[in-house]
Parts: sequence; C-alpha cells; structure tokens
Amino acid sequence: MPKATDDIKRTFEHLIREVDDLRQRTKEGPREARVRGSQIGRTEGKKVKTQKEKDMLPKIRKMAKEF
Repeated sequence: MPKATDDIKRTFEHLIREVDDLRQRTKEGPREARVRGSQIGRTEGKKVKTQKEKDMLPKIRKMAKEF
C-alpha cells in the first residue's frame, strides 16, 4: 500500500507543477505580445458587426417605420 500512496503523491506533485507552468505561460503570453507591439483585444470604441446584424438591420428599420 505505501508504494501506491507514493505513486499517487508523485503524480499529484507532477500535476501541480504542470498547472503552475501552464498558469505562468498563460500570463507570459500577453506580456510578450505587448512587448512585441501586438494589439491585445479589440481597439477601444470599435464595435463588431456580425453578418446577422448586417442582414437584419434593414428589416428592423422597415418594420420600425411601419409600426
């Protein structure tokens, strides 16, 4: 039984290290991108228009006038 317990402990410690490494890489990614001058996220004030919105806008305007 002690060998199984040791194996579980080692596996758990390994997984903790993997999670810590993943967190570190996740935090470093945006930092490095900023250093390179990459845009992170949308620019302020810019609105994304979906194809559905573009298709429905004329119909909505027409219905609003008829209402």
